[in-house]
Amino acid sequence: MGDGTKDNPYTREDVLKLIKEHGGIAEGLNLSGKTFETGIDLRGPDLTGVIFKAAYLWDAHFERVNLTESHLEKAFLSRAHLEEANLIDAHLEGADLMDAHLKGANLSRAHLEKAYLWDAHLEGANLWRAHLEGADLVNAEFSPETRLEETDWGNFILGEEKTDSFSLAADTYRRLKQWYTNAGMSDIADKFSFREMEAKRKAQN
Repeated sequence: MGDGTKDNPYTREDVLKLIKEHGGIAEGLNLSGKTFETGIDLRGPDLTGVIFKAAYLWDAHFERVNLTESHLEKAFLSRAHLEEANLIDAHLEGADLMDAHLKGANLSRAHLEKAYLWDAHLEGANLWRAHLEGADLVNAEFSPETRLEETDWGNFILGEEKTDSFSLAADTYRRLKQWYTNAGMSDIADKFSFREMEAKRKAQN
C-alpha cells in the first residue's frame, strides 16, 4: 500500500481502502498534503466532503464525481479531469488548476479565491455565485453556456493584475467584458471595461 509520499504515492486502490476504513464514506477523510499517482482514476466513489488540502493530484480523473463541500485548498490539480464534476460549495482557494478540464462542472458557490486557472477549460461550467476574487484566469476558456451570473468577483481585480502582469490582465478583462456584454449584463461588463483600461494604462507605465 502506498503511503502518500512522493516516493510511494497513493493509488486508486489505496484511496478506496482508506474510504472503507473511514466507515465507507469520504466525508472528513483527511488526505491533506498527500501525493497521488499521476493520472489516478478516482471516478466512481462519492467524495463529498473529502479533504485534499495541498494534495498533489496531477492529471487526476474526477469526471462526474461528487466533490460537494470538498476541501481542495492549494491542491495541485494541473491538467485534472473534472468534466461534469459536482463541486458545489467546494473549497479551491489557491488551488493550481492550470489546464484543468472543468467543462460542464458545477462550481456553484465554490470558493476559487486566488486560484490559478491558466488555460483552464470552463466551457459550460456553472459558476453561479462562485467566489473568484483574485483568481488568475489567463487564457481560461469560457463559452456562451458558461454560467457567470451572480459570480462574486470581489473588487474585480484578478490575480494577473495583482502580480503586475498587466497585459495579460487586460486580455482577461476584455474577454470577461465581452461575455457579460453578450449576456446583456452591462453593469458588470462596465466593471471589466474599467479594469481593462486600468490594466492597459499600467502596462504603459
